[in-house]
Amino acid sequence: MLTEPSESPRNVSVINRNATASSIFWVPPPPEDTNGIIQGYSVRITGVNTEDDFTRTVNATEIIIGSLHPFYSYRVTVAAVTIAHGPFSNPVTFTMPSLGMGCYLFTVCLLQYYPYYSFYTAPARAIENITVIALSPTSALVRWLPAYSDHWNGIIRRYTIEYTLVRPAISHDDDDDDDDDDVGSEDNSDNVMMMSYIAYAPTSQQPLQNNPNPILADSPLVWEELEIDGLSENFVYSFSIFYENSAGISRSSSVVELETPSAGTIGY
Repeated sequence: MLTEPSESPRNVSVINRNATASSIFWVPPPPEDTNGIIQGYSVRITGVNTEDDFTRTVNATEIIIGSLHPFYSYRVTVAAVTIAHGPFSNPVTFTMPSLGMGCYLFTVCLLQYYPYYSFYTAPARAIENITVIALSPTSALVRWLPAYSDHWNGIIRRYTIEYTLVRPAISHDDDDDDDDDDVGSEDNSDNVMMMSYIAYAPTSQQPLQNNPNPILADSPLVWEELEIDGLSENFVYSFSIFYENSAGISRSSSVVELETPSAGTIGY
């Protein structure tokens, strides 16, 4: 009896967001060919004229891939995953545009009200201040200080928070615990599939009042935040944020890790 999908995802398509990022979409395999419950998808990117070769895992039927190179070509293939990988789809080749090109969604409408903004480049700077606080064993609060408005190159449409289940948390049992328990924990981590998730946060536009140098700010800084629910207790997650205007998306922020507490932990 087959335990992995016998068919690959269908209708893989690519839309370039800007010169260094692309959105990839696909349709799941037919239900009769999944041979189980689909747990996620593996998306493999290989460079045609670069040595890039990497795989992302996601539990949705779309993903945004960043840090690509302008003018370069890439191939993407997608496989569905149950308890094992199914076959990869036929490769789709796409070429990144030159710097300054992107998706100009809503440009005409926004220029009508904000004619002094330039919509021809993606945001120029990544978010540099991100903190993540555990609210409970299954939820966390993500807070970030937006980049100064001079680097937006337009109006921020939304923020995208990407968070990934990385590994089980390290046991914090007493030192006199059996060594066998530690071995079991290591074996467990090998069986955990790294899964990436996406959450979107609207922008208040209030950070326009932030001082370009937070250290010299003479008024309280305006932070943006989003509560993330549905986490698994006693696991390590990584979080990063990027934001987009009508021309494309920014570079990703630095990655911050959070260890979710166990149920019953003091304070939770």
